[in-house]
Amino acid sequence: MGNRKPSQRILDIVANNVRDRRVERELTQVRLAELCGCSDMQISGVEGAVGNPCMSLLNDIAKGLHCDIADLLRDPAHVDPPKPPSQHFVGQAYNHESPTAEKEGYELERKSL
Repeated sequence: MGNRKPSQRILDIVANNVRDRRVERELTQVRLAELCGCSDMQISGVEGAVGNPCMSLLNDIAKGLHCDIADLLRDPAHVDPPKPPSQHFVGQAYNHESPTAEKEGYELERKSL
């Protein structure tokens, strides 16, 4: 079980995300490799969905592209639904006329800035 090949789908997702971000930033594979401290062959391999890139390489690529490693792993076909506004008021500034605050019975004081 330890030698199981990674899903080709995730390799394709990572390949497309790296390539799209690199092209968006107008970087060549050679320049991105310089920024990441790796070889252009490694960048080419990731963009070609060849092999199994290690997490440290993906982390270095993410840094070179000024994004989070999660951005490289995110499937653009899967869009997360927007999160509903928080119903909790801890540590936030509130409008004293907030219908949610009134509805939930919070006593809020008006603060002048």
